[in-house]
Amino acid sequence: MVIEIFIAVPAAYAFSRLDFKGKLGAMKFLFLMRSFPGITLIIATFFILVQMNLVNTYLGVILVAISGSLPGRVYIMKGFFDEVPWDLEWAAMVDGCTRFRALMKVLVPYVLPGIGAIAVFAFLGAYGEWFLFKLFIFDDNMLTLAGYLSRLVTKENVIMNYGLITAIGLFYTIPLVVFYIFTQKVFLKVNLGGAKQV
Repeated sequence: MVIEIFIAVPAAYAFSRLDFKGKLGAMKFLFLMRSFPGITLIIATFFILVQMNLVNTYLGVILVAISGSLPGRVYIMKGFFDEVPWDLEWAAMVDGCTRFRALMKVLVPYVLPGIGAIAVFAFLGAYGEWFLFKLFIFDDNMLTLAGYLSRLVTKENVIMNYGLITAIGLFYTIPLVVFYIFTQKVFLKVNLGGAKQV
């Protein structure tokens, strides 16, 4: 979640506020990356991870998960930056702020709902991730709760222990309920286009 925020916010700011060579092509590439279902890239991804010795490691799963979800996060944040008037940033720079300081002191407070939204989406995506663990992690001791639950449900020729599955499912759900209680205000203020509602 933290990695996605630290990459998505500056990238979205650059796409929204800066003019640079290849900007349109990069935007099209980001959109194209969201067009492919992740399952179509799994074989190539697996071979890349094998070449990099990242199979059966958390780093490999993290890199694959972030690269799949990051284009969407950048698009969401770009919508929020587009909604902030240019005048605020110009006024800050006229008053002596550097571009980075204007971003941190002026723009970030205005786009906090967007940062909160991508943080929520990133957390839920990471917390519920089981498919990548099923594909790239072979050691049961390295599984997350979601990955362990999926292994229990999909084991072949084994009688399912429904009591164990129900207990794990309950403990798996409790953090999500608590998380939603504390983040529901973010969802009430935000939609995916970046328009903020009062």
